[in-house]
Amino acid sequence: MCTTQADLGDKRSVFRSLSWQSRIIPFTYEISANLKAIILDFIENEIHNQQQTKRFKRKEKADVILPKRLAKKLDKPTKVLAMELDKFSKNDLTSITTDTKKHRQRLIGIRVKENFMTLLKAIALYHNCRIVKDEHYLEFMRLFHFMNYHYNVIDEDEF
Repeated sequence: MCTTQADLGDKRSVFRSLSWQSRIIPFTYEISANLKAIILDFIENEIHNQQQTKRFKRKEKADVILPKRLAKKLDKPTKVLAMELDKFSKNDLTSITTDTKKHRQRLIGIRVKENFMTLLKAIALYHNCRIVKDEHYLEFMRLFHFMNYHYNVIDEDEF
């Protein structure tokens, strides 16, 4: 889904519910003035209208191995995003006094971890690897900078 900040609405919006938010990885960004000029040039030169074909060598389902040490490295980003999702969904964590176990379970980020593991495997597969490597994790962490609701600025040298 691609939408604007205003379209996400307030705490009454279905898009703000924790059950819905936990199923996605949010990517937000703001485009720098310099990058906007590059995009306009790209459009003016009609580069976007040129035929672009991306071919994948495999058509069968691919098994990708995620080493446990790299899966473990996802724990911190998982907790960060789980807290971010909870905050965005307007769940008042301070009002939870009697059900702390439920509160802790929400912040574990089970779905977030599963999504991160899948994304990390997809990055490896995109690079024609069947085993996730450190460089794939580093690429994931570059993307993680935009997995929030802070609308960090993306510039031409970002990627």
